[in-house]
Amino acid sequence: MYNKRSLYALNKNDPDGIISIDAYGNIIRQTAADFASETEFRKIKEWSDENYRLMDNGDSSYNKHKVSLDRLPEDMAAAPSIEEDMETVWLEQERETIRLLLLQGVNLKLSPSQRRRLWLFAVDGLKEEQIAAAENVTQQAISKSIKAAGKIVAKYIVNNL
Repeated sequence: MYNKRSLYALNKNDPDGIISIDAYGNIIRQTAADFASETEFRKIKEWSDENYRLMDNGDSSYNKHKVSLDRLPEDMAAAPSIEEDMETVWLEQERETIRLLLLQGVNLKLSPSQRRRLWLFAVDGLKEEQIAAAENVTQQAISKSIKAAGKIVAKYIVNNL
């Protein structure tokens, strides 16, 4: 069943006119009087009927095959993207690398607070704000400490690998 107010329906139900929309969204009706000849009008009328039919069928086909997220189960609509999955894998690999480095002795190059903060941040996955609250210091102090520890770890990796 087609929409009786669509351009396709209006054009189809008017055998003596061609219905279209102008640039401002106004509906225009053209008749044979608007063309140079009746033959030209009939040719354009046939083309417009077919063109509107194809557009209407295309819209129907699209609408038949699309799925609304409202009808999907909650867990399917909220599934993580591939990028999110890869980011999670990379973060886990990074955490494991830092954990191994800390266990292998890079911690000897770090101060006790740098080692603790880096472990909590990189291995346990705590946020800087959480570490700051637990240690009763500012988030900026934690951030500076972790960045300094990161530089030491990077230097250790370059010199020892």
